[in-house]
Amino acid sequence: MVCVYDKDGDEVIDEFSLENEFIADYKNFIDVTNAEKDVRCIEHSEILVIQREDLYELYEKHHNFERVGRLIAESLFKNWQEKSISLVMDDAKKRYEKLINMRPSLVQRVPQYLIASYLGITPQSLSRIRKEK
Repeated sequence: MVCVYDKDGDEVIDEFSLENEFIADYKNFIDVTNAEKDVRCIEHSEILVIQREDLYELYEKHHNFERVGRLIAESLFKNWQEKSISLVMDDAKKRYEKLINMRPSLVQRVPQYLIASYLGITPQSLSRIRKEK
């Protein structure tokens, strides 16, 4: 799955999600506002969706779910911060290297133009980076 923003008619990939990973428009979930990004399946997927009210009811009734919710929130925050830091500190080649080291199966499962969008580069730039490897 991918999280996608619409930027002036162009799709910008924010995040990928593989098996047993979470993906969300978490800020808007917390703020109870309309989502700013879409979640799309790019492979056959089984997904679980929970409404905010239902999640909060689970938190109230079963406190172990509060811990699970906290762990999910921490994971989402950590991924967001790592990407934010990398966009500021690393060049495109380094961002690509980090991506394939941390999530090697992505390059076999995700079209290259989506990976390029995620890295903030053109597909042509990604092709050049891949040829250098």
